Amino acid sequence: MTCHNNIKVLRFSDTDEIRHWYRYMNTVTILNSWDTTTHSLNGADMDSDQVLTTDNKIVLDAIQELDAIVCVQKTAAPKIPDEKDLIQANKDSFGDLIGFTTNKITSMFDVLANYEEGSAEYQELNYRIQCGQHYQQNAIDQAKGIECKRMPKHWYDIRVAAKNELDLNIVAHKKPYFFIYNDPEQKRDYTTYVEKTSQKCLQRFGMTMDELRSKNELSTDEAQFLTQFEQRLPVSMAPSVMNRLCHQVEKVFEGLKWKQTNTAFDHNILMSPKKYSQARYKEIQQLYQVHNEELRSYMTNIRKNKAKKDERSAQWQLFVSRFKEQALGICSNEEDLCNMIVSLCYKNVEKSKQFVWDVSGDQIIRNLLTANDQMVAYPVSDPQGDIEFGGKTFKMTTLKLEDLYSENHSE
Repeated sequence: MTCHNNIKVLRFSDTDEIRHWYRYMNTVTILNSWDTTTHSLNGADMDSDQVLTTDNKIVLDAIQELDAIVCVQKTAAPKIPDEKDLIQANKDSFGDLIGFTTNKITSMFDVLANYEEGSAEYQELNYRIQCGQHYQQNAIDQAKGIECKRMPKHWYDIRVAAKNELDLNIVAHKKPYFFIYNDPEQKRDYTTYVEKTSQKCLQRFGMTMDELRSKNELSTDEAQFLTQFEQRLPVSMAPSVMNRLCHQVEKVFEGLKWKQTNTAFDHNILMSPKKYSQARYKEIQQLYQVHNEELRSYMTNIRKNKAKKDERSAQWQLFVSRFKEQALGICSNEEDLCNMIVSLCYKNVEKSKQFVWDVSGDQIIRNLLTANDQMVAYPVSDPQGDIEFGGKTFKMTTLKLEDLYSENHSE
């Protein structure tokens, strides 16, 4: 979804005849083939596309019923694909062009909040947002071997937009502020910038940023400092709906005081009663030190290289596997190994527990199950439940894993 044109209010129909004809179709959305719903849903077709429906009154009241946007799309030449074609299709779908395009459209919505409806800037941004549907579909078609136009650079690149005053005023070159909560790198950039600027503010004016902002009269230097601060922010602080919601949530959490307990965690519950070799314990201790040193280097390299999420995940799995193999090489008995590592890492509260769970996480679970007679407790949905979460109520129930194992095998 890219804009309001992609949202449709459906006039729901429920008759005995419909229920009869579609009685076996319980997992599909059935649409009237004569309306424009599929046209509105950003190029939806009938190949298992997902459709989100809701009867939420707040959402329904906010919907603008607009005409469907039909984008003229190119088609690839018909052919029977061979292995080479499938490999090329995979290569063409690599990268983040789809996400990049979608993020730019989101940024345009953010910039839109700075302008009044009907202004030249508002109308141009609204047009670009609607066109975003076309460029998003083009990005998807790239995997099919279709060469399509990309979004114009002056819409999101400030250096290109600088050639025209209107383009410069509405360029969507920053992600909205709320993105810092779903992008760790964006949050780090924002936090680092704010901290450094706050230090400069104290050095130059002898006051904090909040104190400077609250001054009734600003000197020329102070006004220029605040202007530059806003211009160089790595995220957009425009008063968009998502940014305003984000700030409201932040205010609520600012007022909360978390109660910290000083009760020491009894790490013995993660261990079995078995004794272990002190000689092997010392070898594991040395491996743990090597692990921590390499972990610091690993995290530094990951940040510098800015690897993609799937690449980071693969590299991390290799890192974990290497140290797990080395640990098992020192002690092949997983129960003894778990006891050593838990003793090593949990005796110091400040030490990282990453090594424990990477190497002996499965054994810890086995130890906990053994100590609890294979019983597990978990919440289930229940209208009469005493636990509230996400607008629903739950109750705790227990299950013996041995019983579940027996049931599965008897079937």
